[in-house]
Amino acid sequence: MLRRTFVHIPGIGYQTEKRIWENGIQTWDEFLAERREIPLKGRTREFAQSYVRESKKHLDGENHHFFADKIPRRELWRAYHDFKERTAFLDIETTGLDYDRHEITLIGVYDGKEARTFTRGKNLHQFPKEIKKFKSIVTYNGARFDLPFILSTFPKLALNQIHIDIMYPLRRLGYSGGLKAIERQVGVSRSDETDGLSGWDAVVLWKKHLRGDRNALNLLEKYNLEDIVNLETLSDLVYDELKREYFP
Repeated sequence: MLRRTFVHIPGIGYQTEKRIWENGIQTWDEFLAERREIPLKGRTREFAQSYVRESKKHLDGENHHFFADKIPRRELWRAYHDFKERTAFLDIETTGLDYDRHEITLIGVYDGKEARTFTRGKNLHQFPKEIKKFKSIVTYNGARFDLPFILSTFPKLALNQIHIDIMYPLRRLGYSGGLKAIERQVGVSRSDETDGLSGWDAVVLWKKHLRGDRNALNLLEKYNLEDIVNLETLSDLVYDELKREYFP
């Protein structure tokens, strides 16, 4: 989908992008080939072609910074497929909802193959080094919750990856509610141990862990693990359904 995108080009909006597609030009290569009429005039067309060549170069070089800065935030889902091999599915657990008064208890990171947990008092300090490996980050409500908490905890950390907060494209597709509610809507199940647990239960489990309950942290980590693994399933769904919406 990223190679079909034109709205990242200065001066090209959604309507112009749609006209380009409707003229039978659906990829950057087709745009550059000029076998069909491009609905742009003179210098605008030349500039757009130059920008497409630059976009191809940055994508071939896996330069995520270029696209993170250029693509409208609501369309960052389009980059999911191209950077999936370097994507971190991320979710945090905290002691409360306010990052000014509460703190992160653990951060879960899943790369599509392996999951890692970074826990306060254990290895939370290793998270900044880990997250730098990735070109893309996927969260649910992370723009308002996860990332502000992380930046408050690690103020020197530069989170310059492509950030896809799938809560918003899921809403565009008609799904509503929190992460667990949407999982149920699309048929994603949880284990018997974690089914029914909520963010508040995660706070309670952390408190039990601090009081010496050996099982509480294990259950909290399992709860978080299912969050991040299920994020991949929902991200695949978002990408496929929105792409189908644009190109039936």
